[in-house]
Amino acid sequence: MKYLAAALSSSLILLSACSGANVSSVGDSLKLNYVTKVKSSSANPKAQKIDGEKDLLFILGKKKLGLQADDKLNLFDFEKKRIYKADPKTKTFEDHSLYMMSGYKHAEAANRAQLAKLIKESGGDVENTFDSFSSGCELGMIIPGEEENPGITVSEKDGKVEYTYKGKVVTSAVLGDVVPEAVLPMMEKFYVYNCNIHPFIRKDLLTRKRVPKELNIEINSRGMNTTINMTLKKNEGPTPSLDLGSDYKVSFAKNLPLSGLQEKIYIKNEIPALPKKESAFTEAKALVAQKQPVDALLTMIEYSLCNGDQPVAESKEIMEATKKDPTVKKLQENLMPQTKDAAVASYKILNTIDSTKYKKGYVIEVLKANVESLAGGNPSRRFLYALTSNPAIVSAYKDLGTYYFSRYDVQNAWDSFDLGRKIKPDHVLFKDINKLEQGLEESHPEYF
Repeated sequence: MKYLAAALSSSLILLSACSGANVSSVGDSLKLNYVTKVKSSSANPKAQKIDGEKDLLFILGKKKLGLQADDKLNLFDFEKKRIYKADPKTKTFEDHSLYMMSGYKHAEAANRAQLAKLIKESGGDVENTFDSFSSGCELGMIIPGEEENPGITVSEKDGKVEYTYKGKVVTSAVLGDVVPEAVLPMMEKFYVYNCNIHPFIRKDLLTRKRVPKELNIEINSRGMNTTINMTLKKNEGPTPSLDLGSDYKVSFAKNLPLSGLQEKIYIKNEIPALPKKESAFTEAKALVAQKQPVDALLTMIEYSLCNGDQPVAESKEIMEATKKDPTVKKLQENLMPQTKDAAVASYKILNTIDSTKYKKGYVIEVLKANVESLAGGNPSRRFLYALTSNPAIVSAYKDLGTYYFSRYDVQNAWDSFDLGRKIKPDHVLFKDINKLEQGLEESHPEYF
């Protein structure tokens, strides 16, 4: 997926959630209705273009931002750090993490910084690969190592502010009414989440504390020229509430890969119980006695995957009792390949094991999935199969989320992380996700 396309669709289609008008302030909220037009062009006929026009309604409240379009409503709750994608007609909403967009952009900014470093070290011209201004607009973040202002100049006349870069006006705004002090923090969120403007420009506009009656943005990146025009229109109709009433029910789109698990855990509140060490060890010993060595080993592995705990003495006893079994040996020898080539070879061997022959064969699918991921494959189907079989395998949520994140599928990534933490918040594997979220808040407070 081209990043520019992703960035703009997050600005207009993530928006796809507001309809309406001129400035209307009621209490601690401010209502803005923009006609938003996007037009793009490229010399490359295969380039993904984003053209269209939408009425977008923005509701700025106290620690909340609402965006409505096409009878859909997105609510950003900065206190709870959640995004609610609501359908007022059906009175349903999806519940997703606020971290997903900042996490996506932060990862892309880090990738570009690394790419720039490699290009410079090889004697190349970074500007030919990506322009720091365009990257700042696309990501809404400064690339690590880049200047906050890459050379933007500011001029103002008769209420119109123009921002020029390399001799071209890249952003202009016709300023209108004063932004009420109570919603000024949400004005920043409005710019951050819905306008592809450079962070330097965003900060300068915020200092003016005025509502843009018109906002024009020009982005030129990787051969794609994009123009965004937002024009404030007459304020009409009621202001949607920034609170989902008790008549709203959580519901997830059936096309989401995790929707079945979300329904079970969030909607039906069927939080799976985690296995106990004593029970798992007793079961594994019984399976050894019944001459079922593979299931005995899988029972101990399952306990560890669910709890993040490694019972050393108990696992050693079961491994010693099962090590002569050829399938156990095949598993043990191929679970931790050290290189991609080794992972490819191990995955082929693991694939010869028929997991349907075993009571806990779904655990084998988790093991296969991790090696498949190391081999460069798509392990999601195996993780989802295992989680459907046993939703308590907490480590699989972490591993599935990590795979989604590596593919820049941040919504499904954080949905996976959230499900796993709902079951066992202190699972050792989620320490790095908790640390990532804390780092995002510290590095990019404007998103929170």
